[in-house]
Amino acid sequence: RLAALFIALTLLFSCESGGKANGTADSFTIGYGECNISFDLTKETIYVAGYRGNNPAEGVLDVPKVRAVWLGADVSVLLLSVDCIALASGTVASIRAELSGLSAESGCCEIHIISTHDHAGGDTLGLWGPDGIDGKNAEYMRSLTKAAVTAAEWAYLDRRAGKLYFGSADCSDLREDTRLPRVFDGNVYSFRFIPDDG
Repeated sequence: RLAALFIALTLLFSCESGGKANGTADSFTIGYGECNISFDLTKETIYVAGYRGNNPAEGVLDVPKVRAVWLGADVSVLLLSVDCIALASGTVASIRAELSGLSAESGCCEIHIISTHDHAGGDTLGLWGPDGIDGKNAEYMRSLTKAAVTAAEWAYLDRRAGKLYFGSADCSDLREDTRLPRVFDGNVYSFRFIPDDG
């Protein structure tokens, strides 16, 4: 999520300037939306994506969601975060195609779609079904795409002006990289948005 937010903030100042950053904005327009990815385990088999194949979900601890953030300054960027292990490029292209109307209407510069890399969610890549069988559930994937579009639309409708603040803290003593090469960012980053309407 953080990497996409950094990319988006960079794009806010570079989309219309030929790739050259042109400073910081005094005010941002930000909107938020989220939508559940709906499914019914009594009617559908959803294979869990993660540590082993052929592992059908038996229940739900947390309903997976798509969360959307609309970021605007000189230009606008849409960020979508999907609770799933990963998304194939075809799925990303399909979501972007579904959002083409909103993108054209709003003048959105970029749409970034990322995954939370959840090892306990539905198989969105087709890798965790029974041996030799695609583990993706077509209805689940349709619901995921619909949730992405709905969350994006809500984020666009929710947009409001305000100030965006950034902070960081060194927390390297709380993190560990157990694999070689041992490389990680020891900082924790925070963005805080305060809308003008309070």
